[in-house]
Amino acid sequence: MTVLITRFWWMVVSLMLLFGMTFIVLYTHTATVVLNAANSAREIAAITGDTSALQQTVAKNIEASLPVSENGQTLFNPATDIVTTDLNQNQNVQLSVTYHMPVLGPLQTILGLTPTIPVTRTVTQALDYAHNGLHANLSTISPSPIGMSSVVMTTSGNQITMTVNGYGFGSAPAGVPGTTKGNYFIFRDITQGWEAGSPASGLAVTYGNWQDHQILVTGIQNFGKGTEIIQPGDNAQVTVTSPQGSATYDFVAQPAGVTNYHVSLSASATSVPTATPVTLTAATSVPGDGTNGVGIYNATTGTYLGWSASGDTVSQLVNSGSSQSQDYIAYYGPKDQISQAIATSPDVGVTWTGGQTNIQAVLFETQSGGWMIDVMGENLSGTTISGNGLSSPIQISSGEIQVQAASLADTSGVVTFSNGTQVPFTATPY
Repeated sequence: MTVLITRFWWMVVSLMLLFGMTFIVLYTHTATVVLNAANSAREIAAITGDTSALQQTVAKNIEASLPVSENGQTLFNPATDIVTTDLNQNQNVQLSVTYHMPVLGPLQTILGLTPTIPVTRTVTQALDYAHNGLHANLSTISPSPIGMSSVVMTTSGNQITMTVNGYGFGSAPAGVPGTTKGNYFIFRDITQGWEAGSPASGLAVTYGNWQDHQILVTGIQNFGKGTEIIQPGDNAQVTVTSPQGSATYDFVAQPAGVTNYHVSLSASATSVPTATPVTLTAATSVPGDGTNGVGIYNATTGTYLGWSASGDTVSQLVNSGSSQSQDYIAYYGPKDQISQAIATSPDVGVTWTGGQTNIQAVLFETQSGGWMIDVMGENLSGTTISGNGLSSPIQISSGEIQVQAASLADTSGVVTFSNGTQVPFTATPY
């Protein structure tokens, strides 16, 4: 009897350990998928306030790797499991994605239980960059009845003209066209520290025309005299108030024309084994003019990388021989002078993992009675999987590959990365 009790006890312990290991693998896989889904929508949040576009992107990534429902229970609902929150007066948006992971896995069907735990990952994306003129305001409500799309400015000596395009400006205020002051239109040069148009500023604005979709400014009192100047690259702002509401547009002043500077940075990969090269590409909406160009800056080490004086893109190959992370920024401005940049991008982080990628693998039985191994890692794109009895690999996502196993005993293999790094694995039975 004692022997039976002992065997039963160790069987229970073994089952609990197996369940714990399986749970950890599933949780890690789920968390990786949720984080990748959140990151996939982060760049979209920077350029659009359309929440349906965010939901579609997140849902597509979730559905590609995880079930969205099981036994009639919803595990992921884009309408409620994607939460966006504006931060810092619409300068940033926080995006949270939640997936309700079944706790018991396949045992839920057998036991008739449906417990889940929420797996949430949150990312933050900068909006309304002062340097690039983006004006995305993420919101789940109807569009504002008033807004601006662009500002066109020209200056010559003491003369200035400014065309503000948008909608919801309403009828012309009293005294317009003409020279007047009022809180319905305020121009600010934040860099130089002055404003015009408001009664408090003491500087009147001359209006050539005022329509619901366009405002034409033909002069500013005292412009070009004393401190009332505008330099190329100044951070500027226009606020328009009408019966429809109030809107503010932040932009970079370019007195020669449209203020349309924008620069971005992309990386071929953001998490790779040590000694794996990564290609950084900076792109700008305005080609270099000889003085200003597009370049790449290593914010971690304070060093400058590539720079182009005439093109609109520049690429740089970066690498690391040790386990570390580096942050990079693209800029448009003078060479090796990011402090004088007209536009900068959000930083892009690249992590080298020390030569060994964390690989996890799970062995499970297919409906036809065969065996499959689910291999998971941070970035398995371009890898090959080999091993005794392993064949027919299928790329499920960038972080997951499924491979057929000839038998229950064929659980070991090797993942070979494109740079030659090999990481062995042994699959845990599911």
